[in-house]
Order: sequence, then structure tokens, then C-alpha cells
Amino acid sequence: MVLLWLVGCPGSTEILPPQAFPEASIAYGDSRPPRPGDDAQPDAPHDGTALGDGASRTDGAPADGRRPDARARDARLPDARPPDTRPDPCAPGAPCTAGQTEEGAPQGCGRCGTQRPKRQCSATCTWGAWAPGTCGGEGPCDPGDTRTTGCDTCARKVCGQNCQWGGCTLKPGAQCEWRAGAHFRCCAADRWEYCLPSCVWSGNCAYCGSNCPEC
Repeated sequence: MVLLWLVGCPGSTEILPPQAFPEASIAYGDSRPPRPGDDAQPDAPHDGTALGDGASRTDGAPADGRRPDARARDARLPDARPPDTRPDPCAPGAPCTAGQTEEGAPQGCGRCGTQRPKRQCSATCTWGAWAPGTCGGEGPCDPGDTRTTGCDTCARKVCGQNCQWGGCTLKPGAQCEWRAGAHFRCCAADRWEYCLPSCVWSGNCAYCGSNCPEC
């Protein structure tokens, strides 16, 4: 606060407040602390640059205190990464062209069928692993399979090595086909014997006379 001395009559001195001399307050600066209601204004920056909307200080920072965008700063920096010197895997002379497919030699599959394996060229122009193709030309059965469809109760069909069903043959241990009791064979002149339901011959060589002309 600035105090002004007023010299009057000899031997008298009076101290007046700065409010009595507003011009002096303006000239020397009023150092009183702001009172409620006063419009306090911030001191101007000492670098001589006035701050306004969107203005920047002399140090380069925005007036609102935010730092420049780091991404924009990094974009101005040179790329410090070393150049990629790896050879192009798809250059001329590569094993294959990306997306190319290839079929291999026919191979056996399934029930005596055949298939052609396939492989595909990758994006790096190298062949991938072989994958099985579609199996075709298969037979109805696997070699060694059996079934009795269309056969006597004492017989069966066996699937051959070509994956096809063979004809009816006797089951293991069977001596004959029963044929519903109508199967016989000659065992002597004018004599025959029948196949039993147990698939064996009866062993009873019976006289048949004119009923068995074959005998």
C-alpha cells in the first residue's frame, strides 16, 4: 500500500490514505488485496505475449495448458526402423502361386475305392500339407464281412478282397444245406439220406426205390 505524506503547516504532518489521491494509486499501483466485488484481473504474462482464445505462450504450449498431440509429433519424426531386407517368398521361382491347388496320384481308400489327395499353395507361396480327397468307386462291403441274406439257413455269403459279395457257401462246421428238408444225397444204390436242420447229413441211408432215380 502506498501512503502519501502531506506536509501542511510547519510542525504538522498528516498521513492520508491512497483513496484520497486516486491518480497516485493508478500511477504507483494499488497493492491492496482484492475485496469482495472487485473485478480481479490476472497479471499479464511477463514474456510480453498476450494470451487470448487459442493463443500460445512463447514456450510453444497452448494457452489452456494442454500439450501438443503426441501422435502428431511422432508423425513428424523419421522412421527409425531398419528397412525390410527379407526376400519376397513369392518372387519368380517360388514353389507355387498363392491359392494354387494340386492333385496327387490316386490312392486306395474305404471299401476298395480310390481318391486323389490334394494340397493348396499358401499366401507365402509354399505348398501346404496333403489332404485326402473324395473317396469314390467303393464296394458294398469290407473284405471278410459275412451275411446270410438270400442263403439257406446253413449257408452264408462272404465279402471278397474286391469288396464284393460272393455266392452262398456253407457256414463253418456245416455239412449240407438243409433246404427246408428237401436236400438229399445218394448213399447207395436206391438209397439216400437227407440233410438235417442242424446242417449235417442224417447218416440213415434209407431205401428210396423209384423215388430216387439218380441213385
